[in-house]
Amino acid sequence: MNHNKIDKKRLTIIIMLFFSIAVLLAVADRAPLHLEKQCSCVHFTTDVSDFIYGVTQSTASGPYVYRVFIPYLATGLHYVMPFLTFIDIDLLLKIFFLIICQLIFYYYLQIFYSSFVSIVGVFILDILLGFTFSSILGPSIGENADLLNIVVYLISLIALYKNSFGYLLLILFIGTFNRETTWLLIPIIFLYDYFSKRSLYRTLLAGLAVAIPYFGLRLIIQTDSPVWFTFDGIIRNIPFLSFETTGKALVANAHTVFLLGPLIILSILNFNKHPEFLRLISYITPVFIVLHYLFGSIIEARLWIPLFIILIPLSLNTLSLIFDAQLHPSSNYLQAK
Repeated sequence: MNHNKIDKKRLTIIIMLFFSIAVLLAVADRAPLHLEKQCSCVHFTTDVSDFIYGVTQSTASGPYVYRVFIPYLATGLHYVMPFLTFIDIDLLLKIFFLIICQLIFYYYLQIFYSSFVSIVGVFILDILLGFTFSSILGPSIGENADLLNIVVYLISLIALYKNSFGYLLLILFIGTFNRETTWLLIPIIFLYDYFSKRSLYRTLLAGLAVAIPYFGLRLIIQTDSPVWFTFDGIIRNIPFLSFETTGKALVANAHTVFLLGPLIILSILNFNKHPEFLRLISYITPVFIVLHYLFGSIIEARLWIPLFIILIPLSLNTLSLIFDAQLHPSSNYLQAK
């Protein structure tokens, strides 16, 4: 009985913390709205509305026009609650998805670590998300798609770990209506099933769960700029390919190094001591980085969000081993050294 009371108290405190952090992050992202009153060149409200209408009316260019989940969700909420503007809906969605991200990430980390280590991992994610919101000045409805993408990745990884393959297929299917980065979950599924000696038929089904909405949206939606992907960002990502963009490329790489570098280093340290599942899914990291150098714009920190939930758990294990060794000098960690 006392144990149940402790669990309820812990859950209440955790939800309170996660809720307050979600509100602060969402409000901080919304703070530049006051610029609209001071500068005629800033129109956050119009930008959000234009993006939503561009997707729902198929006038936006690809690949944004194919990321339909959040714009249609916002439109549906506006229809039900017309007294809310799209800016208000963006704020509410951000708070909601931030809370869901924190709770699911906390649950995911608890599979491998203690409650305290897990909540530290959530706080690290919050800090990184706060930085990623700076990629776009002011509120952007697209940031909700990035947050939902975290939820999709986390639920997919949990379903894969717990062998809930039906749920995995469902979340892959739904998640592809939000962002096409669900494709990067397919090699993770392949690696996990290969090393677990499961049928590779599952990878084929997972690929179909992504391919059907991915290609279906591109066949159904007719737009004047049907771009599925572009290599335009390469010269802004890789220095010395173009004299005009080399400076920007160097700055972009510096941003990326400071953002991902510590997580990658901590993940590599003591790699063989990490939980097997976390090691397996981390093999996607080099592929993820290369693809974003080719097709993305690396200075946009929000594009690296899926890597956060892959690298933070590994980093936590390294930090736990290091600090445990300092607190207990006779630990196996030091003996191994």
